[in-house]
Amino acid sequence: MDNNIATAVPAYLTHYANEPKPRENLIDFVKARPEVQDVASLTPVAEYEMRLDAIMEIRRKHSESMGEPDFKLSVLQFYYLIRLLLSDLQRVAAQDDISAILLRHQLNDLINLTDYSNNTKVLQPSRLSQLTSGSRASLSQSERSKGRDDVEKDKCLGLDNNMCVVTGQPHPHVCHIVPFAWNKKASNKDTTTRFLPLMDLYLGLPREDATREALGLLTLDLGSSDRVWNMICLNPALYDWWRRGYFAFKYLGAAPSANAPETSLIKLQFVWMPRYIRQGTAKQPVNLDQQKEPTTRIEAALTHRHGEQSRLCSAELDCATCTQAKGVNTHHVLAHRPPRAPENISRPRPSPKKEAKPPRSGSSKIPIRTVAPTTQAAKKAAGRSRVTAQPRQKSENIPPRAGSSGA
Repeated sequence: MDNNIATAVPAYLTHYANEPKPRENLIDFVKARPEVQDVASLTPVAEYEMRLDAIMEIRRKHSESMGEPDFKLSVLQFYYLIRLLLSDLQRVAAQDDISAILLRHQLNDLINLTDYSNNTKVLQPSRLSQLTSGSRASLSQSERSKGRDDVEKDKCLGLDNNMCVVTGQPHPHVCHIVPFAWNKKASNKDTTTRFLPLMDLYLGLPREDATREALGLLTLDLGSSDRVWNMICLNPALYDWWRRGYFAFKYLGAAPSANAPETSLIKLQFVWMPRYIRQGTAKQPVNLDQQKEPTTRIEAALTHRHGEQSRLCSAELDCATCTQAKGVNTHHVLAHRPPRAPENISRPRPSPKKEAKPPRSGSSKIPIRTVAPTTQAAKKAAGRSRVTAQPRQKSENIPPRAGSSGA
């Protein structure tokens, strides 16, 4: 047994010998057994070299087609490409210039979509309540929009027992996964619809028909993202940290509930995200040769995660970055412990057949945001570099970044 534990626990019990509550808290902490598993990489290790070879060939084709021998991909562009299906990458790398041009347009649209998400004014809950319950006549034309569906909101609160799914705290915010603001106004809905073919890649979701069909439901009508399977309950602090990219939920799967046939249990993984490298990283060029070795890849610089001590730093060292990272943390109110990331969480949601406009049979997943740590770091830097030097189109009516709730 660790000597610190062997010494600290008896001392704690002695100190609180006549106080039952601290002793109960210790027992709750010790009995807590959160389900934890390693975070699976979005890019299979066995495929990495093949993906990198394809990206190098794509870069060469771009360079030749534009007549720019020194052309380099940016960090943001590289991480969009590395997450494409291997078969898609290899097909484009092997085909003619037409495929390269099509991919160039896709890269530009993905970067537009990042700008569309990052450059937004997020409405605070108090302001959102005015949009739903206040006098609509008093709102400006630009603010008039579809209000939230209180019925769907109440369903989410009921399924999550009116508690934050991470901390167990009562009276949580009901947050949207794919942001409500993306289609609360007609102008936002039009822009979101234009980016819909790329949404699964942007959100880090499986590129399959079931995902696209579920995402398509979110743009059917104004406010159509207001669905219980697109909501999750978080306390106000966690909502703010989720919006800032301090942590993420990774979708692990879904299974029919044994106790309630009308629902499925959605399994999520709570993951603290790395502190991003520095502002502006996303726009910097990538040295593809350096991406071959783990010690020189971009992610090698991501040494600290929010919410925890870096494994590279000794607990005895006075690391200012570790101190700041550990300051972003919370605890479960019943177990008196912080989230043990990566910790798995299971929550019930209506099975697809019970939805008014469901994804087709076999898809019970909700579009939980999941992104590679390095991709999140790149997005947070709000990169805007492009594959071509085309004039930048102005994005209007920009909604919250992916993963924020708008509520």
